[in-house]
Amino acid sequence: LSPYVGRKLALLGALIVAALRLRRHAQVAPPLAVFVRLLLAAATSLAGVAVVCLDPAAIADYARRIEPFAAFGPDSAGGILHRYVLALQLVLGDRPAPAKRALEALITRLSSEQPIARFPEGARAQVLSGCIWLLGVLECWRDGEAALRLADRLEEFGPLQKLGAEVIRWRFHLAQGDLARAEQY
Repeated sequence: LSPYVGRKLALLGALIVAALRLRRHAQVAPPLAVFVRLLLAAATSLAGVAVVCLDPAAIADYARRIEPFAAFGPDSAGGILHRYVLALQLVLGDRPAPAKRALEALITRLSSEQPIARFPEGARAQVLSGCIWLLGVLECWRDGEAALRLADRLEEFGPLQKLGAEVIRWRFHLAQGDLARAEQY
């Protein structure tokens, strides 16, 4: 449908049809917005798992599945999550320069005060911390001092992210050949 009416109109049409179908089951089915939020969250989370499992085909599949939601623009919730999954794909595809640019752009956008419609602050913080972690790993590969600054920023998000920050520091010092410092983490 999108080649004929455009991506945004095709998505709106599909969402209207889905909403009408759900209305028939309103007593047992959650609202469409809940389904969309769950789809975007699941696809983004599974793409992160696919990075850890070194599965580029799965990341490409998740990117394809949430791509229609990017029709509302690159700064919409769907657009940002699609850009994030594409950045994961770049990292795993061994394309560090475009991955670095994509992650930096996402970090800038997610760090700004500008609101993102229908994007909860908790989700925003999770995606932002994921971008910072990935960029920190890329900086370790480059032997860049920026990795340590990113680790400092990452640990501000909470205990799980503090563990990720320690991994970045460990990788950085290990890559530098500083085994004594690496052992601290």
